Amino acid sequence: LRAAKLGASGIRGAEMALTWGPAMDFCNGQAHKMSIQAFDKNRFVVLYSDKAARGPDPARTESFGNSVLADVGESGAPTKMLRAVLISCLCLGAPGNFRFTDSAVARLEASAATKVSKNGFVLAARASPAVDEMSPQPVKQEAMAMYGELVGEDLVFDPNPVNLETEGQIWARGVSLIAPNTVAYAYQDGKNQQLKIAVLNIHPQTHRMQVAQVPVSLGKGFSPYVSMLSLPYSASDPYAMTYFQGDDGTNVLNICGLSAEQKLQNCEDFPWLNQKVSTVSGASLGEGRVLMAFATPSGVPYYSLVGLSKK
Repeated sequence: LRAAKLGASGIRGAEMALTWGPAMDFCNGQAHKMSIQAFDKNRFVVLYSDKAARGPDPARTESFGNSVLADVGESGAPTKMLRAVLISCLCLGAPGNFRFTDSAVARLEASAATKVSKNGFVLAARASPAVDEMSPQPVKQEAMAMYGELVGEDLVFDPNPVNLETEGQIWARGVSLIAPNTVAYAYQDGKNQQLKIAVLNIHPQTHRMQVAQVPVSLGKGFSPYVSMLSLPYSASDPYAMTYFQGDDGTNVLNICGLSAEQKLQNCEDFPWLNQKVSTVSGASLGEGRVLMAFATPSGVPYYSLVGLSKK
């Protein structure tokens, strides 16, 4: 990890310059995507796939979902801090680290995990099957969603994730806040070559999640990326915005309205780039403005501004 501070150089006219602090190692042997979430008081959490030796034999390892909670100091250097607990069982991890699941995870998103309140977020991931004590069959977690929250000086996770798909091969995914206590989860169903989206409701007191709308199809074919943007318009005007590559190679913004019954409606595709890309990342700038950063298959980076307006 490396952190930076804006305007700390002391040079006149360099108020927008970044001063970078030293790097901090927090894991190794990484082969999967990570996700980072920022909080107030210069704090942040990184969610990632981790592995550790199982027993005295270093050749035997176990994989799991891990997190590190840290803050950025005055020098711009990240420092581990705090502790983490699991809702209901109060299991303490090492200072600054906590396993949010004992299952191996990949394709982690926490936009990915997405923030749903000042300190609450939902993470999306593909995880290995989990053991269900009430059933002899393991629970497949191809499209898992889990609630997490920074409470005081504790990082808390709900041990009861939602699993949208128990079959198939779920690849790229994205999650976004579309209304208070309501998130959308979009993903690529690799087995059926479909792009799907579902709606999850978060109970405002218990923070337990439940499916408000079962997955429905957004389109067919393969997309090298699937992601979402939170609140493309405003909190009082709920819409779900998903971006992916269409079956004809066109890059598409799909926008769906949300009914009073928390059902998606009037979904419509809007092409924004007519060339193939290898990766895309979007950010909402507010008031219907969206910044899209992307790279061509040869690795050349570009960015584009997109304006959203109602019909």
